[in-house]
Amino acid sequence: MTSPLDAVMVIFCIPGIILVDKVGRIKLMTIGSIGMCVCFFLMAGLYGGIGHTEWNEADLSHVVDMSSNPAAGHAVIAFIFIFVAFYATTWAPVAWIYIAGMCV
Repeated sequence: MTSPLDAVMVIFCIPGIILVDKVGRIKLMTIGSIGMCVCFFLMAGLYGGIGHTEWNEADLSHVVDMSSNPAAGHAVIAFIFIFVAFYATTWAPVAWIYIAGMCV
């Protein structure tokens, strides 16, 4: 899944670079923060409402099983991609510009 996420990252960075001058740095970062937060809440709701958590003794970690509803599992994957798109459009290119502006 790394290559498709990398492709989303590269493709969605271009609009962020273009929009930073038109929309503004802080407004763009605020929009990105809200979008990423919504994605996290929706993923948490799907995991908590539909997923079944099991303790994996071999790895000493919790495993979330989404096999009871495959559509919810696909929705979580879609929200991961949407989260990366929000991040790539807003925080990835804009944070560097914002920090550079503070140091001048």
